[in-house]
Amino acid sequence: GGPYGKAWYSFRVGNAFFVILNSQLDMDAQAKFLDRELARAKREGLRWLFAAWHVPPYSSGHHGCDKETAEKWVPIVEKHRVACVFSGHDHLYEHSFKAGVHYVVAGGGGAPLYPVGAKPNPYSVKGESVLHYVQVLVSPDQLTVRAIRADGSLIEEFEVK
Repeated sequence: GGPYGKAWYSFRVGNAFFVILNSQLDMDAQAKFLDRELARAKREGLRWLFAAWHVPPYSSGHHGCDKETAEKWVPIVEKHRVACVFSGHDHLYEHSFKAGVHYVVAGGGGAPLYPVGAKPNPYSVKGESVLHYVQVLVSPDQLTVRAIRADGSLIEEFEVK
């Protein structure tokens, strides 16, 4: 969907379904796409639904919470009970939880880090200003998300059943 045919898209891997959006382009058109694709995935019986885009709806980092993604896309991911939304933009790790959906900011890939807590985030569960990566393990009955520091130590692990 979208300009150039690839600006936003979806794909399936096993029992997981992913919707990738571009928070720098037409958010209204993508909201329709997001709703349609998630509804289709649910009709097909896919268990684990994920979404990813650059600007996070919830973050306590330098940029803070983004009103536009929170207003236009969050109600859709909550309606369809998406397991986890992944974003970047703020250079830190932060896990937020709202209305049954986990929101992960995984922005610790190498750029200068931002402090956690610079802006208010009422849904924050865990945050750390650290270089890191996020690992997602998907099985038929459980989803495990691990945030791991560059030195291999665990920041956080959470499960969705």
